[in-house]
Amino acid sequence: MDANLREQMLVKGQVDAITGFLTSAVPSLEALGVKPSELTVMRYDAHGLDCYGNAVFGTREFVARNPRTTAAMVKAVNNAMLEMVRSPTAALNAIKARDPLVKMDVEAGRMAMYIRDILLTAHVKANGFSSVDPARLQKSIDAVVETYGLGSTTTPGQVYVDRFLPPKAGRMPLPQGVAAPAAP
Repeated sequence: MDANLREQMLVKGQVDAITGFLTSAVPSLEALGVKPSELTVMRYDAHGLDCYGNAVFGTREFVARNPRTTAAMVKAVNNAMLEMVRSPTAALNAIKARDPLVKMDVEAGRMAMYIRDILLTAHVKANGFSSVDPARLQKSIDAVVETYGLGSTTTPGQVYVDRFLPPKAGRMPLPQGVAAPAAP
């Protein structure tokens, strides 16, 4: 089915279960009147599929020809993530400025869930944004290779480089021992 129909189909009882990003499906279901206590959420990472999610990709050719642009883009994404964690209200206001029809209560819940349940992992708190664990990345690669029956595999070093990242101190979402602010 079309992704934008998932939650409506579940609420109408036309399907028994759906898949989706935690931060899209759950807030959308809540906006449709489903109480969190009525949901059973099965997280992939809790069931052995601890893969990386979103990433910034660049072709080898682009990166080789544009190293300064690549580093600037990575820095900009990093800084945006830092600011979102440090000031969720400002991030929500930026969303509202771009899309005046957005429902701020839904977006505030979505952002709080994202920061709390997905973004600020123990690994990120200890190592900063974009610090990849090669063993975890290899498991992610292996899962894709197995799932799709691909004939060959790749290594983490072939798909991830850290040379464009800001220094670790500039990627730390919070000072040690400081809790993330709650989204409004």
